[in-house]
Amino acid sequence: MSRAGHLDCICGPLADDSARNRSDSWRLTAGFALAVLAQALTLAALPVAGAKLAPLPLLANLPYALTMSGAAIASIPASLLLDQFGRRAAFGLGASLGAAGGVLCGSAIVTQQFGELCLGALWIGIAQGFALFYRHASASARTGGSRAALTALAGGCAASVLAPGAIALCQTLYGPFADFALMLVVGAVSFAALPLLLTLPHRQAEFATTALTKTGLNFWPATAIAAMSWFVMARAMAGAPGALTGCGLGASAVGGLVAWHLIAMYGPIAIASRTTPPTVPVIASGAAMLAVAALAPRSGPYQIEPLLLAAGIGWSLVQIGVSRLLYEAPHSRLALGLHDTLILGTAMSGALSAGL
Repeated sequence: MSRAGHLDCICGPLADDSARNRSDSWRLTAGFALAVLAQALTLAALPVAGAKLAPLPLLANLPYALTMSGAAIASIPASLLLDQFGRRAAFGLGASLGAAGGVLCGSAIVTQQFGELCLGALWIGIAQGFALFYRHASASARTGGSRAALTALAGGCAASVLAPGAIALCQTLYGPFADFALMLVVGAVSFAALPLLLTLPHRQAEFATTALTKTGLNFWPATAIAAMSWFVMARAMAGAPGALTGCGLGASAVGGLVAWHLIAMYGPIAIASRTTPPTVPVIASGAAMLAVAALAPRSGPYQIEPLLLAAGIGWSLVQIGVSRLLYEAPHSRLALGLHDTLILGTAMSGALSAGL
């Protein structure tokens, strides 16, 4: 439906429409890669900083949990902003908050302010919530679908290559202030995404034409399965860096393990984006690996590392299957925002439970 301030073209699609969609898809993939890089650097620094600044040991994982909370809070507003203002404005807003959050967390580490650290973590989480919508935006294009969504998620593989070097460099240059430097790099990475995102078309997302409350038949099963995987993965990610640091490993070693975890998370997705694996066996395999990661004891680095990899691979396999289910039928923008809110809210519970 036409609205004041919006222009509609009565012409047919342009000849290069498919090429333009592919170009937009690669921009979204690159934007997601930068978002995952920021997430990896945050994961390497934030739990450790939280443990140092928390007034009570029970609150050590609160900053990381707030990133999940911020992402969950942002999901529905992100979906509505995409319709009202277009991709350029919505994704640009998310990246701006990520840049501000990284700088605020860096300031909090220097000034030893736990409340400020929590606020910065919340802003970073909001940016992550916007970034998760890259996959929905890719899937909604005329040439999209589950394969386009998986291609966007596969951008996380690039982050797994860049993250260890960034962490090691900060450790070498800044030593005991590496956490401060890492959070500033998080802000810089988020800021670097802005020129990329601002070249996206200033148009309504394609799924806006779907009824506001429309959900496909597989929406709720896909959401429930995804929420389970996010709970286990977030619990593993929140608890591992602090536990590994407690075992005597430095930030660069922890960063290397986080990088392998990212490869485990996004490597299978990158492969699946070029293939068509069977949905049910893939989900069952991922759920089995997540069960092992959740139930096995963690008594030292030699146990934590393989379980962290198992959690990453299990999460990846589940996301592959869930994407097949989720994009089989069209969903409204509100339904997609609700999907992300529920899975990220569950992830927040997993991150908080890591300290129990």
